[in-house]
Amino acid sequence: MVPAMCRHPGEISHEGVMGLVLRYLRPGGEVLDVGCGDGRILELLAAKGVRGLGVDPWPRGGSVPCVRLRAEEIGSLGRKFALIYTFHSLHHFADPQRFIHEARAALEPGGILLIVDWIAGAHTGVRERYFRPEEVKGWLMAAGFELIEEGTKGQSMILVARSPLIRRGKADGISPTLPGGGRG
Repeated sequence: MVPAMCRHPGEISHEGVMGLVLRYLRPGGEVLDVGCGDGRILELLAAKGVRGLGVDPWPRGGSVPCVRLRAEEIGSLGRKFALIYTFHSLHHFADPQRFIHEARAALEPGGILLIVDWIAGAHTGVRERYFRPEEVKGWLMAAGFELIEEGTKGQSMILVARSPLIRRGKADGISPTLPGGGRG
């Protein structure tokens, strides 16, 4: 659960993030929660029949599978996900740009990356390094994502991006993959 000092009226809730995940997740797709903490959102999603895994450098219990792992290391999972999300965690990552590149590599072609984080200048009661939405959007574009939704709720930015359907060999170090599994 989010500490009381981080709760603000009008902010996006765990249930709100779950709603975004359900809106963008393809049927049968698996999710990855990066910075899962106690796994609350994964628990809500599991109750809706969604399969998921969490990663966090300091997981705190919960009834869902959570691996002790830094955000920048998600490629070491060796798995592909239909949707990856992070909720009020991006500002904790040592290298958020590397995380975005790792997320792209860990997504299925056409997979979704959902980022919800405090906006630079947010008053959360905790001194942290928060980012401007334009800055994070730039990182997404540089990693090859297509931005499909953006907005704010309270002091939080909400960015939804899609990975390319075709992976380019030179940029990703792999052969191009066409929709349907064919090679280019």
